[in-house]
Amino acid sequence: MSSTAHSSPSDAVTVGVQECVQLLRGPSDERRFVGLLLATKLLPAGDEHIMLKIHDAVGSSFITRLLLPLKSPKASYNSINDSQRVTAAAGLGLAVLAGLCRVPQLAAATEVVEKTPLFLKVVRAGGITPILQQGAPAHRADAESADSHAVGDALDCLVQVVASGHEGCTVALQSGGILAAAQALQAGVATNQPWKATAVQLLGLLLSAAKRSESLAEAPEVVLTAVPALAQLFGAPADQASATGQTKQPSAGATSQTQSASLPADAAALQLEAMQVLLLLLPLPMSQAQEAASGLSAAAARSGEGWAGDIRSGLFMVLASRVGQQQRHSALRLAAALLDLVQPHWLLGPVHAVAASGSFFQVLVEIVKVETSLLLNDTMALLQPSTPTPAQESATSNGQPTSSHPTTQSENQSSTPTTDIHAHVSDTAPPAVDQMRPGTNPSIVNAGPKTGAAESSTSHSDLGTSSHDGQGDSRGGTTSCGAEPASSGRQHNHCSIDNSNDSSNAVIGARVADVLPAVLSLLEGCLEALAGDAQDAELLADGKEQTITKSLLDDRLATRAMSALSEAFETVLQFLELMQSDASESSQNSPWLLAAIRAYGRFMAEVPNAHAKRLQTLVGWLVQCQGGAALPFLLPGLLLCGQPDADSLELVEPGTHRSWQQALLQPEVLTAVVQLVCKAAVLAEEATQAQLGEESDLEPGAEAGAEAELAAATALLQAIIAQESAIPDATVTLQHFACYVSSLPCASHSRCCYNA
Repeated sequence: MSSTAHSSPSDAVTVGVQECVQLLRGPSDERRFVGLLLATKLLPAGDEHIMLKIHDAVGSSFITRLLLPLKSPKASYNSINDSQRVTAAAGLGLAVLAGLCRVPQLAAATEVVEKTPLFLKVVRAGGITPILQQGAPAHRADAESADSHAVGDALDCLVQVVASGHEGCTVALQSGGILAAAQALQAGVATNQPWKATAVQLLGLLLSAAKRSESLAEAPEVVLTAVPALAQLFGAPADQASATGQTKQPSAGATSQTQSASLPADAAALQLEAMQVLLLLLPLPMSQAQEAASGLSAAAARSGEGWAGDIRSGLFMVLASRVGQQQRHSALRLAAALLDLVQPHWLLGPVHAVAASGSFFQVLVEIVKVETSLLLNDTMALLQPSTPTPAQESATSNGQPTSSHPTTQSENQSSTPTTDIHAHVSDTAPPAVDQMRPGTNPSIVNAGPKTGAAESSTSHSDLGTSSHDGQGDSRGGTTSCGAEPASSGRQHNHCSIDNSNDSSNAVIGARVADVLPAVLSLLEGCLEALAGDAQDAELLADGKEQTITKSLLDDRLATRAMSALSEAFETVLQFLELMQSDASESSQNSPWLLAAIRAYGRFMAEVPNAHAKRLQTLVGWLVQCQGGAALPFLLPGLLLCGQPDADSLELVEPGTHRSWQQALLQPEVLTAVVQLVCKAAVLAEEATQAQLGEESDLEPGAEAGAEAELAAATALLQAIIAQESAIPDATVTLQHFACYVSSLPCASHSRCCYNA
């Protein structure tokens, strides 16, 4: 009497269905009510055929009658029994409807879609009892349990209705479904309700369908409500692993440390789903969500990180696990989104599963180093289709696949710890492609990191030859060509790049657009966090800082992190050198070129003595890139290299400072700098007018940035002009510069121009 998943129901089930159908056909309501009770036992295990038979038997009108009191509840009932009977009937109607909605055609039916506001009403109220028994005494335990089941049933109905088609989704959005789902999620996480995963699913479906900027602008409390709850779910597996002792601190000296944290599959799946919904909310569209951004930042500061610490713990569990490429990339995008809300120092904090600080930072730096190489290789493959990168040529000659995202695991493992808690959880599709935003200029940090980066002897044409460091797809096997699971929603081709294949290039382009901005942002953030920690250590050693008890990173970990970051930034420099040699319009106007210059400018501001000779050959081209748009990102580093007292540059190689003076006196550099000074002067003038209340085109908050850019550009111009006496052959260059300045139609010569 057994049956398989694809066979007809067993005889016992068939008899039960027949009895249920007879009861549902009445004629009395009492018989139908008993039939619904029997249906609640049959629906969870029933197939679509059984559900349709039950629906045809009961019809929609009887269920609508059971739910009618929820729409217009009475002020009072004749007796407690009447109240309880109506409450039980409404709960039964919701339970049956939740089962029937598993059939897509039933969930999309007009009579079900019309009940969407009613489902949301139950979710907002926290059950049926608060709606039907207003002003009644405190809930009994059985009433609380019934209300919890009712909220779960209502959420199940909403998920199916929203997923069934455009009409149901539109009704839910217009009825305030996003905020209701966020509030249900918050309540479910706080009280550990079994339906919290359904609330996550509903919120994700609605956010995917809505216009994010408009939704968050209309209801900024959605972010304040949902992000901390999602963060708690995302970090919860780290707590479980810590409680069971399954996750240990990574060993710095190990070359391949595998940690097995065998969490339940549903816990890992919920963690990954929470990550995807977080990415639908973050990064925030700042112009529309200033209130939400301020609220989240303040909440993190008040609670000693709180939700931000939860996200860091969840990211550690994902990045230190053998996850697929899609999941790893999603985690990197989420980490980058957090940098918009919290300071880079957040990257150094502890995780729930590991007592010591720096574990997450160690894992992140190693993965970012590898992904920088792989993604820049992908970018070069897109921009220079007829010229494969040296890494691809080398791989091809060795008979290896040339994709920069291989599925095979490298023999030369990284020291990054790995676990396999997500090994059997399929990837989910990421949200829409992020757009690269240049942001503000990198500031000068006088305190350098704990270790410098010497001039590298590595061939600068060898872009991205580092292995994947064990961060490949972990689902087992060693294949030379594979793809992400179909469930991911987007297949990432792991085969050799065929530049004649438009679909392959489209996949690579989407991957670069999705992940490269996040990876470059994380490179900058990691460097800033490392420099800040070094500065804290110096202040602590000098006894000048009483609020700092200790540096978060020990010297050994800081040295390893700086070494990995230096490798990553050298890869960025190699990318820039290859881009200089490509005069095509697509390469020179690529947004990834500007993003790479910004990232390297941040490194140059921290370690000005790295790669000096290679930079000096590039600087004339760099400052002119994209009409001078790249120069503001290079200002801090160029200032350090151009200062007359830059003695630290001589520590690497004698004559470095003098060669920098000559490089900065190139006509291309002078022209670009004076153009920037004049442009910054005009913007600073507009900023002054805006501060005086006059009309201005500047965005709010841009005044300080305009003044800072003018000050930095002017300081660099002064430093360049001061080199005339130090460089014997500078006269011709400065004469050219003087002629150029006199021809500029600058409205603010008094602020920006100097008589050469």
